[in-house]
Amino acid sequence: MTLSEFLATFGTFEPHLPSGFATGFAVLAGLAWFRFLHKIYPRVGWIVAVLLASAALVVTDAAESAPGADDSQIILDEFVAVPFLFLFYVPWRHPHALLSVVGTLIVFGTLDSLKPFGLQVIERLPGGFGVVLDDIGAAVLSSAVVWLAYNFMLELTVKREVKDEGCDCHR
Repeated sequence: MTLSEFLATFGTFEPHLPSGFATGFAVLAGLAWFRFLHKIYPRVGWIVAVLLASAALVVTDAAESAPGADDSQIILDEFVAVPFLFLFYVPWRHPHALLSVVGTLIVFGTLDSLKPFGLQVIERLPGGFGVVLDDIGAAVLSSAVVWLAYNFMLELTVKREVKDEGCDCHR
């Protein structure tokens, strides 16, 4: 096993774990490190996220081109995509942070598997570029969807509060 294959697969977790479990591990690990860095130094968190994503392009490209490579074992792409889930919306600043994170992960999983809005085209890019960039694209799209949903719900809540304050129903 080459170094690039080892890094791209996190040491070949996939063959030893049930299907999808390694991907879940990669997402949770990505969430933990990004949350930690973003809480202490938000700008450093984003710098590290972009640097890791750039390195992942090279690593997964090398892993993809290795003889006998199995791209289904590569989980580095999910790990580096996690910060981009919070590009537009940072849930840990809000009272329902856990619900927001879980919702964001569900949206990401759905968009990553369905590949709408040109993500299928991105996935077909050669080598590691398609592997990594389709997940980053799904993460950015997920962030936008969650941001829009959050703002829509916020708008509804504000309108309801304004409407409730205007009625005589509390007397």
